[in-house]
Amino acid sequence: MTFDSPVPPVVLSWDADTGMLVVTDTSSGRSVRAAPASLWNYGYDRKVLDDKGKEQGQRVYGLAALDADGLILLDIPGGWSAGGVAAFASASGIPYVNALTEPARPVRTVLAGRAPGYSRFVSGPVSRLTARQRQIIMYGVGAAGLVVMIVLVSTVGGAGWRGLSWLGRFLLDLLEVKWLAIFFAPLLVVIRPVHGALHRRRTRRGKILGPPGGPSLQVRKDRILRVRPARPLPPEDIPIGADAGKAMALLVYRYADLSGLFIMSAGDLPLRHIPGPWSPNEAHEFAAKHGLAFSLRTLTREEYLDLVTRTSDALP
Repeated sequence: MTFDSPVPPVVLSWDADTGMLVVTDTSSGRSVRAAPASLWNYGYDRKVLDDKGKEQGQRVYGLAALDADGLILLDIPGGWSAGGVAAFASASGIPYVNALTEPARPVRTVLAGRAPGYSRFVSGPVSRLTARQRQIIMYGVGAAGLVVMIVLVSTVGGAGWRGLSWLGRFLLDLLEVKWLAIFFAPLLVVIRPVHGALHRRRTRRGKILGPPGGPSLQVRKDRILRVRPARPLPPEDIPIGADAGKAMALLVYRYADLSGLFIMSAGDLPLRHIPGPWSPNEAHEFAAKHGLAFSLRTLTREEYLDLVTRTSDALP
């Protein structure tokens, strides 16, 4: 049996011979396979920041393939029909869980609990460029925009560049080509590396932990641990202290091919789970500077499951 979701343009099929779920992107032809113990249809509300920094609500949907312990093998973002997925799961002999009405925190903690080999399947073409190649192109486009801006301002004045910028905003709305944003905002070529250098300097001094784009951690003067997710998500503040519900320690972990960070409170209770790469040395420096305990652990599956299931919230 197959199930086609219009958003995203993805087709699910069940290979009965191998007991595998096959996920195919109809727009690019890409496909992945997984052997789930259940299918988990989720949806939750979250706050995001708009261009002016104001919070607004956003609904997040997706479908996930879970292993026998409830860890995420495969996450497929996008809207999925609850009835359609339930019928597909029934015909394929896979247990189905409808989490579309669950509170946001439990959904986030499940999404952050990833199984070894975890992947996130996003429809659309995949860029063949490396990160280095994308960076070279970005700076090249920005430099071209900077040259055009200087020529226009020196020949026809600022009105010429303002007119071209207006055209650029029109094309951005029409075409949604992100490289145009760099061309029409060429100062990003200068600002970005400067911002990156300042961020690295603050990281070395233990003032901030995490990459420039987030997620990252900072400590305010009033002893508040500020968790900054990647934009457009707003920051979250957690008090520091030995009381229940307050941040007391950082735990950087590795489990199989996974890594991440737990913010721990008294009684060895995980408050936040933030999966992803975290530098143990930088985390240790940050924790020492701000009076937080620190530990680096290679977890067993049982230890990982225990922390994932006990955590209060997560940034998936």
